[in-house]
Amino acid sequence: EPTGQKKEISGYPCEEFKVTTTQKSEADVWATKALKLPEQMMKELAVFSELFKNIPGAQKQLAYSEQMLKMGAPIQWEEKQPDGKSTISLLKSFKEGAVDAAKFELPKGAKKVDAFGEFPDVKVEAV
Repeated sequence: EPTGQKKEISGYPCEEFKVTTTQKSEADVWATKALKLPEQMMKELAVFSELFKNIPGAQKQLAYSEQMLKMGAPIQWEEKQPDGKSTISLLKSFKEGAVDAAKFELPKGAKKVDAFGEFPDVKVEAV
């Protein structure tokens, strides 16, 4: 929920939101609408929603993600755990444009793993 607080962070006008995450931790999120999130992200979220609709807990996480996207682009995020520890993430800079395909190549010696291999009961089908 918005707190009404506003300030500039990393050159972007931001608004503060208080968020309770799916792990019962709390977060102070500073988000901006100055960076337009690609509409494709919302479309992909809808596809994931359909793909994972029968996985326990997945819909709750997807609804949370959709809510986060509606706030705008998160510029600063401070997550506070129940044990009193916290983590701060900060977007320092952003550049729009195509990303060189070489950035997605695995580093030498890295091993590709099947994430769903960890969850043998999960069945994923293309739509």
